[in-house]
Amino acid sequence: DGNTTSTSNPIIKHVYTSIGTYNVTLTVTDSEGLTDTTWKTINVTIALIHDIAVTNLTISANSAYPGWTVYINVTVQNQGDYTETFDLTIYANTTAINTQTVTNLNPAETRTITFQWNTTDITPCQNFTIWSQAQTLPDETETEDNTLTDGTVKIKMPGDVDGNGKIDYKDLFSLAAAYGVSQGDPRYNIDVDFNLDGKIDYRDLFTLAANYGKSC
Repeated sequence: DGNTTSTSNPIIKHVYTSIGTYNVTLTVTDSEGLTDTTWKTINVTIALIHDIAVTNLTISANSAYPGWTVYINVTVQNQGDYTETFDLTIYANTTAINTQTVTNLNPAETRTITFQWNTTDITPCQNFTIWSQAQTLPDETETEDNTLTDGTVKIKMPGDVDGNGKIDYKDLFSLAAAYGVSQGDPRYNIDVDFNLDGKIDYRDLFTLAANYGKSC
């Protein structure tokens, strides 16, 4: 590439800054001044890499009651040079919620995967940090972006409308303000639809009454 290196070391290293085909010439001179020369053609190309990144994570709700389903959307991007298939896992704190296999993600392709978290068996009065991790690929070196943490979900007691850890008159007033309406009505409040049936009725009132006065 137009550069010449002179050295007495038995190993010579050289870095090429541009791709291309180069004729490398080596000339050896001994202590008596005698020389010999050989040459070889080499091709310098861009190194191909494996690299997956988790670029975005969104949560359908930052608070939920036990039994609700929380939807988690995770966006991944192939930032490498090969078509990749890998596992993608969602965690709540240290517990794995679900794993899906992302298949045939092409170089530069972005894809969003939707997970469902069923909170039926979750004890209320807990906060969960939601994060996602993509499986490390063979020979992948840039792995910091394989993991993304973004958002928390609070699991509330049924009846704790405002999420302050206690069920009191404020929660009752919130239910009363939306009582009798259905989903689609401007007064509809999903936080007082404890069973998620799309309407605020006596069932929700009974749920709040059964838990009235409780606190975390």
